[in-house]
Parts: sequence; structure tokens; C-alpha cells
Amino acid sequence: MNEITLAGMTLYQMLWYFLVYAFAGWVVEVAFQAVIRGEVQNRGFLNGPLCPIYGFGMLSVLFVVYWWFGTTDPAEINKGSLFLIGMVFTTLVELIGGFVLDKACHARWWDYSRMPLNFHGYICLCFSLIWGAAVVLAVDFIHPQVAMLTSWMPENVGEIVVVVLYVILFADVVVTILSVRHLENHFKQIAIMRTALRYSSDRLSASIAKPTIKATEKAKETAKETGEQLQEKSEQVAETIQAKQEAARESLQAAKALQEATMEAAKAKQEATLESLQSKQEAAKARLQAAREKILDGSSWGVRRLLNAFPDYQSYEYDEEVQEAKRIMKERSLKKMLQKKAGKASSKVTAGENSDSGEKTND
Repeated sequence: MNEITLAGMTLYQMLWYFLVYAFAGWVVEVAFQAVIRGEVQNRGFLNGPLCPIYGFGMLSVLFVVYWWFGTTDPAEINKGSLFLIGMVFTTLVELIGGFVLDKACHARWWDYSRMPLNFHGYICLCFSLIWGAAVVLAVDFIHPQVAMLTSWMPENVGEIVVVVLYVILFADVVVTILSVRHLENHFKQIAIMRTALRYSSDRLSASIAKPTIKATEKAKETAKETGEQLQEKSEQVAETIQAKQEAARESLQAAKALQEATMEAAKAKQEATLESLQSKQEAAKARLQAAREKILDGSSWGVRRLLNAFPDYQSYEYDEEVQEAKRIMKERSLKKMLQKKAGKASSKVTAGENSDSGEKTND
């Protein structure tokens, strides 16, 4: 591994630097979320304690610093230039990384849209300045210590360790990619179920409204026709008006009876259709709810971890399902926290009662 060198670094050193800075970035992300959100989150795209974008970012900075200054020795580097280089290149890495993840996964993994002077939510001035300061800190103080740390381990042992770690990293990448695919498929299935539920709801509405409208119109037409017939017969038979009126009344009653029978049949048919559609709708709701809550099962651990790690995650195609899953997860988390607090309070009360009973016994 020492035969290959680039920017003053051997391949062995580069492999270690990537792992160390990816791990350091993960630590920073977890600490940042703990301070800002007050939550414990396993940050990062991977399952393991690594944020690869920090490893790539720091290596790219070291390459550029070496190319620009001809060295990575802090004593020979201008701090102002280092700040600008760090700010520009780490921001570029974040922009490219966000864009690639966006296009590859059809989703937004972080979002600076609420920050001032942002570019499409991928980058923003505030964090660019933070990255610049972080690079100065890393190159001046942290990198010399990391270089000493990687040279401390015997190379024959270090090479074995680094190979094992990269095998684990590769496996983690594969598992994470499968989790992302599962995440997309999961929300796709929910979207299909939600569409089917809305379709059944529309059919249910139509089955109620259309027969009602049709029956009302038919009743109006029947009443109008009966009234016209009654008037016509009354005019034609002036001499036997009483008899004819009686016949007309009977005809009207027969028409009303026919109308009532027709409406009863329509009502029975409507109720049967309504009951069938309601049953299908309830079944669709149950499947939809089961699919949404599946994200909380042990089989969907990778999906839950990704949503926890990226609270700003947005899906371009299935964002409604993503937000609903986040809501369910948040409710479950809050419920667990309340149960935990209640359990602690109950334990304290029990301990207090036991203490009081013990004092009474001693007395």
C-alpha cells in the first residue's frame, strides 16, 4: 500500500484518513443534533458510525491544499487561504453529494431551504463558513494528530485491520442501499393503497349521490306527469267530473305506490352497494394502516434508522407517505418516553413507600 502515493500521502494513509474523518464527522453530527434538537440520532447515510461525506471532504481538502501549497504542514500554510479553500471545496463536496443522492434516491436527505442564502437547499452560506473554519481547525490541529495515530500502528497489522474495516464498510454500503430501495418500495406500496382508498371513497360518494339524484328527478317527473293527466282528464269529462276525479285519484295513488316501490328497490340496492363499498373501504384502510405501521417493525429497522438519521428527508414522489410515517414514529417515540417517565416516577414512589415502612419497623 505504501508504493502508491498521491498528494504526499500513501494509499495506506489515505484509507485510514478516510475512516478516521468519516468517524469524526459522525461524532460531530450526533453531537450537533443532540445540542440543536435535544435528540439522540444515529446520523449518517450508513448504519455504522461513519459519515463518508466527511471522509471524502477532508481527503479532497488535503489534495487541494497539497496542490495549492505543495505541502500539508500547517506551519507553511496561509490560514486565510486555507479557510477559503476549505469553505469552497467542502461546500462543493456537500453540493455534489446532495445532488447525487437526490438523483440516485429520488429524495432529499438534508435541506437548508429555511436557512438564509441557500442554494436549492443543498448548501448555505452559514454552513459554508462553518466548514471553512472546521477545515482550518482540522488541518492545523487535528490532522497532525491523525497522521501520528495512523503511523503508530505497525503497518503489517494496520493493513489487516484496514482491509477488515473496508470489508465491513462495503457490507454496510450494500445493506444501506437495500434499505433505501426498501424505503422507496415501502412508500410506493402505501401510495398505491392510498390511491385505491381514495378511489373506493369516490365510488362510495357516487353510489350515494347518483341514486338519490336519480330518484328525486324520477319522483318529480312522475308527480308532474300525474298532475298533467289529472288536469287533462278533469277537463275532458266535465259531466262526470266526480267519477273521473275519483279515477284520477286512484291513478295518482297507483303512481305514488309505484314511485314508493321504485324508491324502496333503489334504496335497497343502494344500501347493498353502500355496505359492500364500506366493507372494501374499511379493508383498504386496515391495509394502509398496517403498511404505515410496518415501518415500526423490526424488519424495517433500516428504514426507521434512515428516517431518524435524516429528519429533513423528503421524497419527491411519496412525500405524503414519508410525513405520515414520521408522524407515526414521533407519536410512538413520545409514547415510549412518557411510559418511561411514568415508570421512573412509579419506582420512586415505591422506593419512598418502602423506605417509610422500613423506618416504621425500626421504630
